Amino acid sequence: YFPMKKIKSDNPLAKEAQEAVKNKSINDALNKYLDLYAQDGIFEAGYNAACILSVYEMYEDAEKLFLELYNNTGRKEALEALNDVRYEIKARNELLKQQGKN
Repeated sequence: YFPMKKIKSDNPLAKEAQEAVKNKSINDALNKYLDLYAQDGIFEAGYNAACILSVYEMYEDAEKLFLELYNNTGRKEALEALNDVRYEIKARNELLKQQGKN
């Protein structure tokens, strides 16, 4: 579970992304958050995008983004989320190993 961050920005993508989440258009929200992060470097947009990636079990992509956020900002919440994702990667890999798939 990752709480989504509110974004304070005049960029229309911020409102569009939040509306997409409300409408359960998660893929659309992901793309808008990624675009917003790429355009404006807004921490909350990157964080939200990484959370969505994690929910979709795209752990390596989420890990990369959380690491970038932490390295760029030093914010504790990015580090905590990064550690959570790394735990999920480790648990998934262990399960695959136990199933003989890794």
